[in-house]
Amino acid sequence: MSKRIIKKVAVLGSGVMGSRIACHFAGVGLQVLLLDIQPKDLPADARPAEKIKL
Repeated sequence: MSKRIIKKVAVLGSGVMGSRIACHFAGVGLQVLLLDIQPKDLPADARPAEKIKL
């Protein structure tokens, strides 16, 4: 069996579970992309920082 090296991960959903999974991967040094849907009431001209759902 060949050995795989994971360097980057993507986590879908930034809720409680998704954010914790992303934190664990980041904590061991992996590059993490955390993706979630945008709020429905988001204006079309919103800045990237406003697109983050908290």
